[in-house]
Amino acid sequence: MKKTTKSRHSFCKKGNCKGSVLIVVLALCVGLSIVAASALKSSFSSKKINARQRLWIEAKNAAESIVEYGAADLADRLRSQVSFPSNELSPGNNPLIIPSDVTTFYAGTNIDTSKFELRGGTIPSSGTTLYIDPNDEKTRFDPMRGKTATIREINIYGKAAAQANNGVLIDAYCMQKLQVRDSALFSHAVFYNLDLEFYPGPRMDMQGPVHSNSDIYVASYNRLSFYGNLTSAQDIYRLYKQTGTLKPTGTVRIQNGAGNWVDMAATMDSRNSSWESRASELWDGNVQSAVHGIQPLNPVSIENYIPDDPTTSGTNELRNYGYSLLEPQLGTSSYDSDSKGTTGESLKFSANAGLILRIIDISDPNGWTLSTYQVSNTNNPVSDSNPPILDSNGKPIEIAIPVSGTTFETLGIVTNKPYALSGSTVTSGIYDRRQEEGQSIVQIDIGKLRQVLDDNHASYTGPTAFNDNYDPSKQFNGLLYVEMPMATPAGSTSHTSRPDNIRLAQDNIAVQVINGQDIPDPDYNKTSGRDAGFTLATNGALYVKGHYNSDGNLTTGSSTSPDSKTSGQEETPAALIADTITVLSGSFNETLSKTTKMTASSTEISAAFLSGLVPTIPGASTTSGGAHNFPRFMENWSGKTFLYRGSLVALFESEILEKARPSNWSTYYSPPTRNWGFHDYFKAGKFPPGTPYTRDFARIDFRDLTKAEYDTAIAALP
Repeated sequence: MKKTTKSRHSFCKKGNCKGSVLIVVLALCVGLSIVAASALKSSFSSKKINARQRLWIEAKNAAESIVEYGAADLADRLRSQVSFPSNELSPGNNPLIIPSDVTTFYAGTNIDTSKFELRGGTIPSSGTTLYIDPNDEKTRFDPMRGKTATIREINIYGKAAAQANNGVLIDAYCMQKLQVRDSALFSHAVFYNLDLEFYPGPRMDMQGPVHSNSDIYVASYNRLSFYGNLTSAQDIYRLYKQTGTLKPTGTVRIQNGAGNWVDMAATMDSRNSSWESRASELWDGNVQSAVHGIQPLNPVSIENYIPDDPTTSGTNELRNYGYSLLEPQLGTSSYDSDSKGTTGESLKFSANAGLILRIIDISDPNGWTLSTYQVSNTNNPVSDSNPPILDSNGKPIEIAIPVSGTTFETLGIVTNKPYALSGSTVTSGIYDRRQEEGQSIVQIDIGKLRQVLDDNHASYTGPTAFNDNYDPSKQFNGLLYVEMPMATPAGSTSHTSRPDNIRLAQDNIAVQVINGQDIPDPDYNKTSGRDAGFTLATNGALYVKGHYNSDGNLTTGSSTSPDSKTSGQEETPAALIADTITVLSGSFNETLSKTTKMTASSTEISAAFLSGLVPTIPGASTTSGGAHNFPRFMENWSGKTFLYRGSLVALFESEILEKARPSNWSTYYSPPTRNWGFHDYFKAGKFPPGTPYTRDFARIDFRDLTKAEYDTAIAALP
């Protein structure tokens, strides 16, 4: 061992170890060079990867932005159009177009705007009916919760590219779905286009969704309870609108997601700095306003309502677009200066009615005619898929349908009653003490009308009651439109001069319906493509006398569930649509209407109400009366019950009976016991004929695509 050690030492001492060290050093240098080269190469690759990653992120964000633009553009189109063909968005029709100023927006970036692509997918011809479950955690903040909607989904695809200075080009692809959700106005227990006010005296329970496109004011003298969601596209105030104060100071409460009641404190409304977060915490999405993303809901093609500003004297800012749905047909713009255009005219109740009663002159016993639309290519009634044929002026072609050998008047279906007085006794027509005016009325006996329209009626004679032009089983679709004389006739060269182009009916002429316990509900409308039920719409005011679509027995049915009627006819989806709706009990006596505070009898009505109101002016005596007074009354209802199941929709300001409730209202009216509810039919999505729909949108299912996925999707488009 020693020898070995000694020789090794002596070897180094002799200088023989220099070569070995050099070899080791060289080896180390080579190794370090390799490591350094590898590290340098990795650094260059990392920079290249990072650069490509930055390019891809730029391209990805650009692709997402144009898809978002496409969704917004498509939503704008769908707000003003009822429907589109399935290939509407194909390149040969009306594709989604990238705006020309996109080059300016992306100036100074790596985005190559010439590489942009934006494509819309197939538009479904029909949708899927869906109830948005309010108890589903996924719909907690969905403004549609608690409503039945028709859902359609449209894919939108986008491509963008980012290019570096060295020529490297990176593409990015993505898609998202635009969910189009159509919901009936009557899917709400209460829907207001105007400010919505609650300040009831007795306890009041509101079942179902409550929505306003304007502000909501909630107050109560006793207790006001909301079982469904409460949403406003503007603000929600714990105030009495007329005075701007907390009074009355009763309880207002809303259920939270667990079904527990949570009071709305005086300090917890839209004025609270923590309103957005606190409302979500307290009511789990059941109370939402504009700060939560709630948007206005309007029927398709109807622009937002704009109220008059009472502080600007001499200027009327009112834009009462919703009333246009009540107008008669005005034709196209070349025919009538107040035309609402092809889409607007086609959505009116007058355009969709299977039967029209046109009043020409109330003073003339023969001053009315009946007509129906001639339907395109078929002998079936007017519908969305079967619109009427238009004449050269853009008006539906009508065919008169006189009754064979007699008239609707001699049958007692229609009776004209021009307003007349003998002293203070009303001998014809009716005196409206709320309006403080006499009204000529066109009285329609619903029971007798049913005899000639409803094949469920024992005396139904079908087409033999008419001439050969009209067969109810083929042409009546459940919607009757009563056209009152217009202040400015259709086709007139005289423009209304209103900025909203609203064409009004004449004042002091109204419709009154009687004998409406059983309404038309023929079996021939209970088939695919038709709607069961009955809707009566008019451009004038409406008085409903007695029970309607109900048995009148307050112990059967409820404020939400239908009667089990003993008359042989089931209760059916129904709607009453007019400038204003006044409820008269069966005890109302028209002859005493000018002088006497009459005692009402309990009354039951099952029908949606769509009409207008006179808005409250803060600080003035003008008040709408609140939602609890939305149906108008003119009797002493003290101790009597008004049982109502339906849906209350205030879509516009009243134009015909436009006066505010007078300060002496207690001289002719005392409020009823209100047993009101949201109809189970409407909750289940069973709506009456001609029901208007609102439309809203949701962007869902955004995701990035590979090039292969994108190319496959684009190749499959029309």
